[in-house]
Amino acid sequence: MTSTPLLPAALLDWSAYVRVALAQTRPDRGRRLSRGSLRAFEDAVRENRLHASPPFRVEALYSARTAAEFSAFSDELDGLAQTRGDADTWLLAERAQRELAEDPAANHRISFPDLLIASIASQYRLGVLHYDSDYDLLATHTSLEFESVWIAPPGSVD
Repeated sequence: MTSTPLLPAALLDWSAYVRVALAQTRPDRGRRLSRGSLRAFEDAVRENRLHASPPFRVEALYSARTAAEFSAFSDELDGLAQTRGDADTWLLAERAQRELAEDPAANHRISFPDLLIASIASQYRLGVLHYDSDYDLLATHTSLEFESVWIAPPGSVD
């Protein structure tokens, strides 16, 4: 587990992206990301080290309230590097879910997008930038190989 400001090449998770958006649009409300974390995020985007995946896009686009918002947000996400899964992604996700179910110390009730994002990250040897403990669970209790990268320390931001 690592945290910013030095972000590796990573897939984005909605939990991290929404915290960036909140820090940019409502910096004075609640506990927000630090300027250093925002700067590291922006640098990683500029350097094509942050990737969007289909499960992230679907989860992110769900937040759009109108067709115009959907289009604008989709265009914004198109500006990120794109990493797609394939048939092996589904096999990796199923194996990881089985491993969690077989591990008495783990909970196999991981969200579907998280499971797919972690599987894609493992396939392409990318990290996952997030604010969600499910990724630590997947990284430590399954054979998926990816770096779990918190955008901020757990519990530190809203």
